[in-house]
Amino acid sequence: MWRCTNISCQAEIEDNVEICPNCGRNKKGEIKNSWTANNFNDGNFNNKKISTNNKYPALTTVAAILKIFAVIVIIVAVIILVISISKGGEVGATTGIITIVVGAIIGLLLLATSELIKVFIDIEYNTRKK
Repeated sequence: MWRCTNISCQAEIEDNVEICPNCGRNKKGEIKNSWTANNFNDGNFNNKKISTNNKYPALTTVAAILKIFAVIVIIVAVIILVISISKGGEVGATTGIITIVVGAIIGLLLLATSELIKVFIDIEYNTRKK
């Protein structure tokens, strides 16, 4: 028997098992790219490999698209601000200020939603490890 080197894990593992089933560290304490987890359908350890990169490809794609849209919205808002100010006048400045405020709010909301999706994926990954 050997004890996992991860301080938060400390699982006791049989000698014939090279990787900790709870956290994915090997006997030397190195973390592997994919981690070994229990199959929760039957409750038996079956060395099932779970890759975090391919677990939710649609959500990862949606998060990337939201981040791209956020950058586009912020860039368009800045361009409209520059054009509005260059035209001059009170209407141009007001339009530019309103556009940059609304663009910043929408852009930040899109970025926050993108990051929130990534957080949910990380939470799912971390709860599967235990």
